[in-house]
Amino acid sequence: TSPDSEDVIITSDSGKNVVEYMYTRNTYTLEWNLNDGEVTNSYTEGEISYGETIIAPVLTKKGYTGSWDINPAHTMPAKDLSYEMIWTANKYNVTFDKGDGVVIGSKTCTFDESYGTLPEPAKKGYTFAGWYTDAEGGKNVTEDTQMTTAENHTLYAHWEIITYTIGYELNGGTNSSQN
Repeated sequence: TSPDSEDVIITSDSGKNVVEYMYTRNTYTLEWNLNDGEVTNSYTEGEISYGETIIAPVLTKKGYTGSWDINPAHTMPAKDLSYEMIWTANKYNVTFDKGDGVVIGSKTCTFDESYGTLPEPAKKGYTFAGWYTDAEGGKNVTEDTQMTTAENHTLYAHWEIITYTIGYELNGGTNSSQN
């Protein structure tokens, strides 16, 4: 806003006068609530003069998509402003590999939430040992495991071979190494 009005009389003997009118613009507070987002640019914040250009923060957050609660202004108005980033967890497709590339299904899971119900496959001669993040090794994933992979991904079945013990009843006979 302009200062209180004041009458000024300018007299000159020349037709080449320049008058500079100087005043201090009012400042207003500009705040950004990033809600744990990571800033990737320089942006405007703090006490900002009226009419100054506003540069909004550009944010990223693993596994989330964000948007401002209201669209940021392009120039500073004559009032304080506050913006909040609202994050929505992304959904990803999870496929289940039974082994040797045999996919037995898939489901959509939400980032930062548990995987929920997982399939329980069967394989002749083996006991199912659980779902893992890698075909060999990897981290065990259960229905309560929080999904922290921010992309479509595959879980791999691990198996333990069933071993049997065979006993022979010789009925009075003898055992030889050739049997």
